[in-house]
Amino acid sequence: MLHGGKVVLREGVLDDLLNLIPARSTALLIAAASLFRGRILIALKIMMRDGKYHASPNAGWPEAAMAGALDVWLAGPRRYGNRVRQARRLHGAGRDADQADIFGSLRLLLIAQILFGAMMVIMLVFMMVIIMVMIFMVIIMIIMIIIVIMMMMIIIMIIIMVIIIMIIIMVIIIMI
Repeated sequence: MLHGGKVVLREGVLDDLLNLIPARSTALLIAAASLFRGRILIALKIMMRDGKYHASPNAGWPEAAMAGALDVWLAGPRRYGNRVRQARRLHGAGRDADQADIFGSLRLLLIAQILFGAMMVIMLVFMMVIIMVMIFMVIIMIIMIIIVIMMMMIIIMIIIMVIIIMIIIMVIIIMI
């Protein structure tokens, strides 16, 4: 939207853009954590099918993944004081959540965080290997440059020696 010649973003658009990747990666981590419950495919299916129906462009993805992982419905109509907000249920065919599902969701989130930590460690090790290879390549290049400089110095010394020998020979020839 233009306002006074400047482009102005609708409130929340920047937040939505900045959370686009984290929300979806969180949803994938929740789905991956549900592998231990044997529900990874269902969690992915519900995430892909229902994630886009949430009022928030980002919150629906991890919520839908959790709904599929636990086989419960989430979101749906909510009451705020005297006001009822109508919303579509995520995984509407799921059962009603109970106290055990709260603990189940906490276990899934813990596993998802462990998976995320493991991914970060793997990425860190990978980056360290790349940095070490790059440092090794720089050292090899420096050694090659030193070798080339030394070879050039040897060639220059040989040329100087040849010139000196030629001068000595010319002096001997002149003296004879």
